[in-house]
Amino acid sequence: LQKKFNLGSTEKIINCITRCNTRGMSKPPSILLKVSPDLTESQQIVLSRVALEAKIDGIIIGGTTHDPDRGEFRFYKSGVHINGLGGRPTADKSLRVLSNIYQFTQGKVMLIACGGVFNAQDAYERIKAGATIVQLHSKLVLQGPL
Repeated sequence: LQKKFNLGSTEKIINCITRCNTRGMSKPPSILLKVSPDLTESQQIVLSRVALEAKIDGIIIGGTTHDPDRGEFRFYKSGVHINGLGGRPTADKSLRVLSNIYQFTQGKVMLIACGGVFNAQDAYERIKAGATIVQLHSKLVLQGPL
């Protein structure tokens, strides 16, 4: 979903998982869809509709940004970047996407916030924006558990 928002492929994957869930499993696995903070508002609207229609269990919002205006990237010879930026550079974008998707899904889908959470205030902002769960990966990796 990060580079090319291919709704057809996303729907096919979700439908395949959903169909597999009905084949002899007593409890199907949960379906979580992780999305980039780089999604446009129109992509967020479409994604929200798909999430509601497919009854996915949750959306993880955040992770890395691949927006070249946010910092340096390393490139292969082909010109494709090999990494994105996480942590603080994703904070504002992730929070905005989280808030939008919460509104677009009317609070009916579990939302997991990640990206740029460094303190209690960051976590609280994400909870106020609609997060059901807040991931603290950056904080632990960059500053340790204490």
